[in-house]
Amino acid sequence: MRKPAAASVRLSSVPRCLRHFHPNNALDEAECLAAFLQNVVGSLLIEGGGLPDNDGSDYGLSLCFDLLRDKITIASGELPFPTCGLPHDHNLPPLWEAREEGGDHE
Repeated sequence: MRKPAAASVRLSSVPRCLRHFHPNNALDEAECLAAFLQNVVGSLLIEGGGLPDNDGSDYGLSLCFDLLRDKITIASGELPFPTCGLPHDHNLPPLWEAREEGGDHE
Protein backbone atom coordinates (compact mmCIF):
# COMPACT_ATOMS: atom_id res chain seq x y z
CA MET A 1 0.00 0.00 0.00
CA ARG A 2 1.29 3.42 -0.94
CA LYS A 3 1.94 6.04 1.74
CA PRO A 4 -0.02 9.28 1.46
CA ALA A 5 1.98 12.15 -0.02
CA ALA A 6 3.66 14.48 2.44
CA ALA A 7 2.42 18.06 2.56
CA SER A 8 5.98 19.36 2.14
CA VAL A 9 9.21 17.66 1.21
CA ARG A 10 12.92 18.45 1.22
CA LEU A 11 13.74 20.90 -1.59
CA SER A 12 16.87 19.06 -2.70
CA SER A 13 14.89 15.88 -3.44
CA VAL A 14 12.58 17.45 -6.03
CA PRO A 15 13.56 18.15 -9.67
CA ARG A 16 13.87 21.91 -10.31
CA CYS A 17 11.02 21.88 -12.84
CA LEU A 18 8.60 20.47 -10.24
CA ARG A 19 9.58 22.59 -7.22
CA HIS A 20 6.43 24.35 -6.09
CA PHE A 21 6.49 26.39 -2.88
CA HIS A 22 2.76 27.09 -2.85
CA PRO A 23 -0.15 25.12 -4.35
CA ASN A 24 -0.80 27.91 -6.88
CA ASN A 25 2.79 27.83 -8.19
CA ALA A 26 2.15 24.87 -10.49
CA LEU A 27 -0.75 26.63 -12.20
CA ASP A 28 1.14 29.93 -12.48
CA GLU A 29 4.13 28.14 -14.01
CA ALA A 30 1.87 26.20 -16.40
CA GLU A 31 0.41 29.51 -17.58
CA CYS A 32 3.92 30.93 -18.19
CA LEU A 33 4.99 27.78 -20.03
CA ALA A 34 1.89 27.93 -22.24
CA ALA A 35 2.53 31.60 -23.10
CA PHE A 36 6.19 30.90 -23.89
CA LEU A 37 5.41 27.92 -26.10
CA GLN A 38 2.64 29.78 -27.91
CA ASN A 39 4.89 32.77 -28.64
CA VAL A 40 7.97 30.80 -29.67
CA VAL A 41 6.22 28.22 -31.82
CA GLY A 42 3.95 30.89 -33.28
CA SER A 43 6.98 33.01 -34.24
CA LEU A 44 8.69 30.02 -35.84
CA LEU A 45 5.62 29.20 -37.89
CA ILE A 46 5.02 32.80 -38.95
CA GLU A 47 8.63 33.16 -40.09
CA GLY A 48 8.21 29.93 -42.04
CA GLY A 49 11.30 28.32 -40.61
CA GLY A 50 9.63 25.78 -38.40
CA LEU A 51 11.70 23.78 -35.98
CA PRO A 52 15.31 23.02 -36.90
CA ASP A 53 15.86 19.49 -38.22
CA ASN A 54 17.85 16.85 -36.38
CA ASP A 55 18.88 18.95 -33.37
CA GLY A 56 16.40 17.55 -30.85
CA SER A 57 14.11 20.59 -30.96
CA ASP A 58 11.05 18.51 -31.79
CA TYR A 59 11.73 16.25 -28.81
CA GLY A 60 12.42 19.28 -26.60
CA LEU A 61 9.08 20.77 -27.61
CA SER A 62 7.36 17.51 -26.74
CA LEU A 63 9.07 17.51 -23.33
CA CYS A 64 7.87 21.08 -22.72
CA PHE A 65 4.30 19.99 -23.37
CA ASP A 66 4.75 17.01 -21.04
CA LEU A 67 6.01 19.35 -18.32
CA LEU A 68 3.07 21.67 -18.94
CA ARG A 69 0.65 18.74 -18.62
CA ASP A 70 2.37 17.61 -15.39
CA LYS A 71 2.02 21.06 -13.86
CA ILE A 72 -1.66 21.26 -14.80
CA THR A 73 -2.27 17.78 -13.36
CA ILE A 74 -0.55 18.76 -10.11
CA ALA A 75 -2.39 22.10 -9.92
CA SER A 76 -5.75 20.42 -10.46
CA GLY A 77 -5.11 18.02 -7.59
CA GLU A 78 -5.32 15.04 -9.93
CA LEU A 79 -1.75 14.12 -8.99
CA PRO A 80 -1.06 14.50 -5.27
CA PHE A 81 2.31 16.21 -5.30
CA PRO A 82 3.80 17.93 -2.24
CA THR A 83 5.10 21.47 -2.09
CA CYS A 84 8.77 22.10 -1.31
CA GLY A 85 10.12 23.42 1.94
CA LEU A 86 12.65 26.20 2.06
CA PRO A 87 16.29 25.41 1.27
CA HIS A 88 17.22 25.33 4.97
CA ASP A 89 14.40 22.87 5.90
CA HIS A 90 16.59 19.77 6.10
CA ASN A 91 14.23 18.01 8.54
CA LEU A 92 11.52 17.54 5.92
CA PRO A 93 11.27 14.09 4.33
CA PRO A 94 12.68 13.52 0.84
CA LEU A 95 10.26 13.08 -2.04
CA TRP A 96 11.89 9.78 -3.00
CA GLU A 97 13.55 7.36 -0.70
CA ALA A 98 15.48 4.62 -2.47
CA ARG A 99 15.08 1.11 -1.14
CA GLU A 100 18.31 -0.62 -0.30
CA GLU A 101 17.78 -3.87 -2.21
CA GLY A 102 16.26 -2.54 -5.42
CA GLY A 103 15.89 0.56 -7.50
CA ASP A 104 12.23 1.10 -6.64
CA HIS A 105 11.12 4.27 -4.89
CA GLU A 106 8.34 4.84 -2.41
